[in-house]
Amino acid sequence: MAASVNGHKEEQMDKTAAYSISEWIQEALNPLEEDSTVKIKTSVEPVLFASKVLKTLYEANQYESLWTDEKGLNDKGVKLLQYLATTGQYGLDNRYYGAGNITSAVEEWMKNPSDKLKAAEIELSLSNGWLLLALHLHKGAVGKAQFLNSSFGTKASFYADLLTMAAKENKLKENAEALQPVHIHYRDLQKVLSGFYLKKDALPKGFAIRDHKKDSAGCAQDVMTALYYQGYLDSMSVGKEVYQEQLKKFQLDHGLISDGIPGPSTRQLLLLDNKEKFKRVALNLERWRTSGLSFPEEYLLVNIPGFQVHLVKDGQIFKTHKIIVGKPVTPTPELQSAINQVVINPDWTVPQSIIRNEMRGKSASYLSKYDIYQNGVKVSPGQVNWRAGGIRMVQPPGPTNALGFIKLLFPNSHSVYLHDTPSRNLFDTQVRAYSHGCMRMQNPLEMGEYLLKRDGKDISLDSIKTIIATGKMTYFTLSKKMPVFVVYHTAFADANGSLQLYPDIYKKEDLNAAVLFYGKYDKTTDPAKGKMAIPSMGARPEIILPEDSLELAATVIP
Repeated sequence: MAASVNGHKEEQMDKTAAYSISEWIQEALNPLEEDSTVKIKTSVEPVLFASKVLKTLYEANQYESLWTDEKGLNDKGVKLLQYLATTGQYGLDNRYYGAGNITSAVEEWMKNPSDKLKAAEIELSLSNGWLLLALHLHKGAVGKAQFLNSSFGTKASFYADLLTMAAKENKLKENAEALQPVHIHYRDLQKVLSGFYLKKDALPKGFAIRDHKKDSAGCAQDVMTALYYQGYLDSMSVGKEVYQEQLKKFQLDHGLISDGIPGPSTRQLLLLDNKEKFKRVALNLERWRTSGLSFPEEYLLVNIPGFQVHLVKDGQIFKTHKIIVGKPVTPTPELQSAINQVVINPDWTVPQSIIRNEMRGKSASYLSKYDIYQNGVKVSPGQVNWRAGGIRMVQPPGPTNALGFIKLLFPNSHSVYLHDTPSRNLFDTQVRAYSHGCMRMQNPLEMGEYLLKRDGKDISLDSIKTIIATGKMTYFTLSKKMPVFVVYHTAFADANGSLQLYPDIYKKEDLNAAVLFYGKYDKTTDPAKGKMAIPSMGARPEIILPEDSLELAATVIP
């Protein structure tokens, strides 16, 4: 449902001369008295998504204006508009917060400063912009059904009080930024974003890199051009030795195998210029904000697209191990839990999905590796009635067991865990998505030793190897559980500003990108039917990209 500030023309003409800015603010918010779900519309912003919070805010302040007066924008109003123009520093498109629309409205208002209605609409739009930005920094910009998040829930007074305090103390940026995640994974990535936000160097339009298998010389020239734009070369034409050295450095910096060969993954990442890197980093900042995760002093962080598990202690990555994750058809789920059990010489109960889809038709010699039960009775491979069901298959402990010599268990509804693997050669590959959902870990015995010692158990790596030699399945229950977070991030950064970019193996970024970069808008959407269109589609200037917002801020009329 939507309500307009503009009433009947006759009424408006009578009010225009007499009403103050504060009275127009109250007039605009009056429809919320009867229906708190109303979304106020103005001639400045198509929809004020923070309407309910605006009512709470201005009612508490006796409808007094915060940003405008009889002469125009006050100093705080100018500062707020400039701030809303620079939301690209968070990876958020400033059109969502009215930067273009409000700027144009101020220009129009200055031609007729006596227009108190316009002043009130600008006032409300400025507050709406800050409140929406605060919500997005706090809870994420992507809402349900991939529409812009505008749900303040029961926190109207919280956000209203925060803006009141920000205006009073002149801490508009500080109060908004205080709502962001505080952990290192977000903060380090945000520092990297600022570099791309201020740079505009981009590859030539339509630039592509030829396949080195089909045209090695042409590919080398293309790669040199890309390395130049990426900042790895000072020239687009260098000697072979420098070319190879810098290509390997690029690969190393981006989590690739540093072999100097411009394979598909290398070529794909070389095409990510600063504009594209900005988008990738922005998407991942958004994932952190939306997740709402907070972290303890010590934990394991499994990053699915990075094919890595990090041991994090006191805000620093202490140790990193390679992992193998689920295939796109059997993806590893995102979750949070805590490792509570270490099992040495585990057996493996084959999941029913694998029994149904992969075991039927296997040879008797292949199936002989498993203990097979049907309806509780142990049977030989040749006795299995595949049509009857009731089949359970267990692979006993041993060097060929699919789980290797150790598994690390944590409660979750997906029945996934970290474990060893006999197929250790797969850790040498670049894109390690081979499993049915569980995470195979390189050097898992080291992690097992760490967890057991952390738990106060006097068990060394040699002790674990001795237990392995017995072939006996051995359980250790941890009293000091290790928190584990399984996340999906295609961009990671460290405290030194080194950015790692990873492939979007499960294609999770497209939908978020549509919202963050202003792509999701259906002109047929009827706000009265429940789904609100993205605000500010009529933003003027017509196109305000995040990297252009500093120029916009400089043009704001004081």
